[in-house]
Amino acid sequence: MSFLEQAYLEIKTIDPSITATEFSTKWLNKCSSYYRSYKARNRDMTLHALMCFLNNLDEKSSSLRMNNQSFFCMSGHLNMKTYLLSAGNS
Repeated sequence: MSFLEQAYLEIKTIDPSITATEFSTKWLNKCSSYYRSYKARNRDMTLHALMCFLNNLDEKSSSLRMNNQSFFCMSGHLNMKTYLLSAGNS
């Protein structure tokens, strides 16, 4: 399993409503078909996509630590809050 697919499945575990399109656009800052096309070709994410993903994780984590009303908090995703807070303390 590629890192791209593993990252998507981890985010989907935290937020079961996320789609491949949303993962591509909101987490990887790529076009809507990025995840699907890379997965179909059995390719891993580019360095740019990885950097965007890590940056977005950091931003979401910081937002949650500051108890900001991010889209995760407003949607009631307490699992994401717990996950990101524990990841930040490791």
